[in-house]
Amino acid sequence: MRSETMTDRELDAAVAEKVMGYRWYMDRDDEKVILAQPTEYFEGDDFLPVPSEEAWSSTRRDIGNAPPYSRDIAAAWTVVEKMRERGWLYHVGDNKDGHVFQFGRSEWPLEKQPYKAIDPSFCRAAVLSALAAVKGEGEHLPPSIGMLRDDDNDD
Repeated sequence: MRSETMTDRELDAAVAEKVMGYRWYMDRDDEKVILAQPTEYFEGDDFLPVPSEEAWSSTRRDIGNAPPYSRDIAAAWTVVEKMRERGWLYHVGDNKDGHVFQFGRSEWPLEKQPYKAIDPSFCRAAVLSALAAVKGEGEHLPPSIGMLRDDDNDD
C-alpha cells in the first residue's frame, strides 16, 4: 500500500509499526489481529506474534491502539523525537503546496535529502517523511534528489 493513499488511521498504524516499534499480535480467543506496543501482556499465552505482511492483509485487523500521529501535533512530534534518537536530522519548511518535512543525515547536502514529504497537514507531512526514511534505511538506499520514496508495494 502506498503511503499517500493510506487513510489517516492506516498511516498511523504504519508509523506505529515501522518507526515507533509497535508489533502485530493475534488474540487466540477471537483471532483478531491487534497492533500494540510489545509488553508482557502481549507476550503472554493469550497472543501470538503475527508477521507484518499477514497483519496488513487480515480482514480482522485492529489498528485502534495506534496513536493519532497523522492528526495530532503532540503525537507527530514523538515520531520526530524517535527519528532524532535514531540519528536522523530534520528540516521543516513550507511552500505553496503545504508544509515540507524532510529527514536526512548530516553528511548529505540539504538538496539531496531524499525523504521529503509535502502535505497541507504538518502532522501528515512529518509522519510521511519519517515513514519514507525508515523504509529507505531498511533498504540501505543511497540518497537521491528530494522525492518521497514510496514507490514500492509493501505496507
